[in-house]
Amino acid sequence: MSKKYAAKLPLWVTILHTISLIGTAILSGIFIHEMTFLSWEFGPQNVGFSLVHGSGAGLLIFPFLLILSSGIIVFYVIKNVIKRKRVSINAVIAICLAIMLWIIGSLPYSFWQRQFAEEIANSPHAIEFINHAACWDDLKTIKVLISNGVAINVPNPYDGKTALHISASTGNMEIVEYLVSMGANPNLCDSLGETPIEKAMNHDHTEVIEYLLAHGSIMPTEDATRSDSLGITKLKEKDTP
Repeated sequence: MSKKYAAKLPLWVTILHTISLIGTAILSGIFIHEMTFLSWEFGPQNVGFSLVHGSGAGLLIFPFLLILSSGIIVFYVIKNVIKRKRVSINAVIAICLAIMLWIIGSLPYSFWQRQFAEEIANSPHAIEFINHAACWDDLKTIKVLISNGVAINVPNPYDGKTALHISASTGNMEIVEYLVSMGANPNLCDSLGETPIEKAMNHDHTEVIEYLLAHGSIMPTEDATRSDSLGITKLKEKDTP
């Protein structure tokens, strides 16, 4: 038995879904603009901050309306299937568009940084981006940025920190090891006069301290007492032939 023709979606559902798609697309476009062109020009952004605290905050309702309208369309599709009616092609297109928008809108900031790493490397904010990736423990983005020419021994002009300062402070051994293997200088000082090993000591990251000492980091004289309390000096003396 051939399936019956599918009933068209109610006009109000079509209108609601269309408006939701347009609103969500505009919102996604704003976010993507902040994560790409705006970031290249002004450096890492607090994505969505200005939107939430500005006149565009009303756009945030559209993704929720899109969920609602998509749910209604799915309900009609299931209803048609149960009644052995053909599924409306418009309903399928509507759901596919919603899924596509959700996927695009869900792509993280780091994804766009990796996709446009060359543009970032050529921007005056390249150092800010690699430090931003270090703050978020994002080794994948750090590797892509370095492979595109972002320097690892140029300090951030605002606080004098390098990515190694930040990763030592957070205690991320994987990033510390990678940066050192790529030639990161463990003895650069930030604007506070602190080296990466001092950042690690501030947070008692013993493993990072030991690694940096083994790879050329110089222990500041004034921190000898602190290193003794962590057992670092004794360990170093034990390893020294």
